[in-house]
Amino acid sequence: MYSCGTYIYIMNTVRRHPYVFVSIISLLAAVLVWWFTPKEYGAQTKIYDEYKETDLSVGLNSLNVTVRDLIGSENKGINDVEVYCRILKSYDFARKLAKVTVPAISVEYGKYLGEKDTLDAIKDNVSYKLSTLEQSLIIQFKDRDQLVAAQMLDSVTTILQNVITEKRQKANNALLVNAAAKRERAKKNYEVAIAKYAAFVDSNANPTSASVAKVQEALLEEANNLFSIYSKANEEYVRYDLLQKRSYNSFAVVKCNSVPLHYTSYLIGYVLFALFVSICSVKGYRLYKERRGRKHFVDFGGASSPWCITLVVWSCLMFAMIFRDPTLLNPPTEMFYTSIVLWLVFFTIASFVTYTLLPCSGNDINEVRKSAASPIELKNINRAMFYFFLFLSIVITPLYLKKIMEVVMMFGTDDLFKNMRDLAVYGNDRSFLNYAVVINETLMIVALWAYPNIKRWQLFVACAGCLLNSIAIMEKGGILLVVFSIIFILYQRSYIKVRTIVIIGVSIIFLSYGFNMLRLSEDELNSSDDYSLFSFIACYLLSPPVAYCTLTREIVPQFGAHTFPLVYLFMNKFGMGSYVFFDRLQEFVFVPVSTNVYTILQPFYMDFGQFGVAVFAVIYGILTGWAYRMMRNGSAFGKCFYMYLAYALALQFFQEYIFTGNLHIIQLIVFLFLCTQDRFRLSFKKNSADI
Repeated sequence: MYSCGTYIYIMNTVRRHPYVFVSIISLLAAVLVWWFTPKEYGAQTKIYDEYKETDLSVGLNSLNVTVRDLIGSENKGINDVEVYCRILKSYDFARKLAKVTVPAISVEYGKYLGEKDTLDAIKDNVSYKLSTLEQSLIIQFKDRDQLVAAQMLDSVTTILQNVITEKRQKANNALLVNAAAKRERAKKNYEVAIAKYAAFVDSNANPTSASVAKVQEALLEEANNLFSIYSKANEEYVRYDLLQKRSYNSFAVVKCNSVPLHYTSYLIGYVLFALFVSICSVKGYRLYKERRGRKHFVDFGGASSPWCITLVVWSCLMFAMIFRDPTLLNPPTEMFYTSIVLWLVFFTIASFVTYTLLPCSGNDINEVRKSAASPIELKNINRAMFYFFLFLSIVITPLYLKKIMEVVMMFGTDDLFKNMRDLAVYGNDRSFLNYAVVINETLMIVALWAYPNIKRWQLFVACAGCLLNSIAIMEKGGILLVVFSIIFILYQRSYIKVRTIVIIGVSIIFLSYGFNMLRLSEDELNSSDDYSLFSFIACYLLSPPVAYCTLTREIVPQFGAHTFPLVYLFMNKFGMGSYVFFDRLQEFVFVPVSTNVYTILQPFYMDFGQFGVAVFAVIYGILTGWAYRMMRNGSAFGKCFYMYLAYALALQFFQEYIFTGNLHIIQLIVFLFLCTQDRFRLSFKKNSADI
């Protein structure tokens, strides 16, 4: 009886608190899985290339001189850090590491692993983080044994140094041979010319005519020119001879290796994943049970659904990739195709299932479509908050613009637009005025949905403020947000059709190209070989997927460093630790056009690999599916929030905007909620209605 009663009590508790019960079980399972998963330690070292300094020491006069400049653009310079990366991930390098005898275990590392795919395992243990700005490389070696990891990293550094030095010497020897041949040809040409001149002078010892004197002068000039060529060839030979004879390291170690003390896997990752799966499972099951008891239908959501936007964006991009210019853009690799398949499959399923399981406002599809196309109901807008933000916009927007112009004008009117953009990227000293951007975006979104239930001048102020902010900092994103929002709402209200959206989209490409030209300085325009429209399209529309293919799993200082900057920002602010933050502007890569955007997938892959791409596809799908259902149910906040999410989805080929949006996205969500909720009111008139 006692056991039966206990069982009944436990089952009743589980039914009353399913989330708590399942979460506890999932947490215990996550801890156990993490505990019994083989742990790995990562030893790290940081190296700088030294070849440029060596070049200077033997007479080269520019810090920008590289081996590539000396031997031709088709060859990769040995001092190019990217060359190091290719060597580290090569099978030849793995074979050398497999034969290394590890002092801690007194056995070759290949035999120590004892795996069939030993070389692949060694390659997986070697990772790196490349900085093109610093021309530095952080190398990491992972192993289950701390001491083995540290000792193998020393071997990696030593072998890499030898390989690079050997390649450098071979390149220098080839350069020396070529320089010697070039010097010899120049010497012979000069000797022939000077002999020809001497013979002519001997045969015309007393020149009596102007023609003879002219020929003699021409021969002398030719001899002098050939002597000058010979002198330069001799200087080049001497320089390469000195480079060949000098003994120096190819790179310097600036961060010494040490025995690692912490695991490379994080318990918090297992815990968060377990909680996410458990909560989604319980909620999904309960929604499914509720759905079984009510009348339902298949609703595919229309063209504005998150799955439709995502599929259209990537389909158009893949189609455009077929017509890419190979001279401007490299082809995507298997890595990208694997990631995009994972993203599309998991995102589409998660968003559609979430949208389908959540309850809708009507019992038939016609009612749902009607609610989705209807304007925001007046009762769902808080008049006081809307007018408060409108007043703030009118006050701080001019101050914001004034502050920007004051700082920019300090550098003169030359390259005005370029300076405005640089200030937006690197300038942070505008305190409260920074809220002008998010306030104006909030007003613009709410006003567009509420019109014509607000006055026309209010709509104009909201949109104008957002546009002025974007123009002031030369940011295309703000202008695109305004344009996208207008198009989105017009489509929702059936004022425009899909073909109109296509025409507008093509027009935006041309306008963005012109806007980008304004952002460039005169020097950049003059120094560039190609700023054509096709180059612009290749750079901004097609290059992010190709740039994504250049990514490698970074050695991050903390869990999810790229994905959760907001979390670490707050923890850092409240004294809960000291964490590393990455620059807003990411490093440029050449594919071969230069770009520093890597699609929406970049932070997830950098932190968690392909597994992270799949997991965050599900998270994105749940978030957008929920917001889309709210919008279709007529929620004011849902309509405003989903419109911003749709904007982020439309630009997912470019970069990620939600998780990596710093405080901007949180501020936007809070301000949208304040303007669209009706749970509290601050009215100046008795029984005043909302907007």
